Amino acid sequence: MVKVEWAISPDTESRFSCVFDQQTCLPIEPIQRFLNYCRKRQLAPNTVSTYAYRLVDFWRWLESKSLNWYEVGLNELADFVNWYLL
Repeated sequence: MVKVEWAISPDTESRFSCVFDQQTCLPIEPIQRFLNYCRKRQLAPNTVSTYAYRLVDFWRWLESKSLNWYEVGLNELADFVNWYLL
């Protein structure tokens, strides 16, 4: 199971969203890389947080379908969007 948590940057003391695997207590690396990229682009913190929660939904969907994120094609992505909208 994955979960969004707030973290505090030791450099700037600003809060930011992190996505962790609750079983291993480690960040989900591909998601965290994307969120860090968004923060470096200075997107609004609420935008980055929203991305984090939507990516958690996507990750949970991947787990339910037993898919790896790097194997997702257009058909799988369309299936996720359909699932998400329903």
